[in-house]
Amino acid sequence: MNAATITTVLTSAVVSAFVALAIEWAAKPRLEARKERILAVQRARFAAIDACREILMRLGGITTRNPFARSPEREKFIAEMTRMRSEIVDLSRTLQDHLVVSGIHQSALGRELYGRLVGRVRGAAISEKTNDQVVEELTGPVLLLAHLLETQRGKPIGRWVAKRNARAWLAEQASADTRPALEEDAVTT
Repeated sequence: MNAATITTVLTSAVVSAFVALAIEWAAKPRLEARKERILAVQRARFAAIDACREILMRLGGITTRNPFARSPEREKFIAEMTRMRSEIVDLSRTLQDHLVVSGIHQSALGRELYGRLVGRVRGAAISEKTNDQVVEELTGPVLLLAHLLETQRGKPIGRWVAKRNARAWLAEQASADTRPALEEDAVTT
């Protein structure tokens, strides 16, 4: 082998090693950070799904129908229902945190459902509503958010169905919100 060939081979090896190390040094931190962000979003999405399921399970357990209406167990029953209601409110607040990290609020539909959930959780925490009213108010947005989260990375038809159901529920809620105002206008005129 002559000296020019050896020099060419060594030069190309050194340049390729330098380029590989430079790319590794420059790109790897950004790729790792991106991977961690993606994993954090996925973890938050799964945690939000789990929180939705837990809330729905607990909502099924509270009631205002007291089987111990005239017994010494009444106070214990009322205390248990109050404790479960506060746990549902706490779980809903945890769900809100997971929803922010999961990015569900980036779409208009997700923002609307998120806003409804936040408002209803705050209302359930401070209101004097019965447990049945709290169940009725929280079940809709939690169920729809769970469906949207579960289909977020799924098949397109599943996402379409979840979005259609959420839009229908929001339209129904909007018409229900305006119905009392329309009735009041009719009474005053």
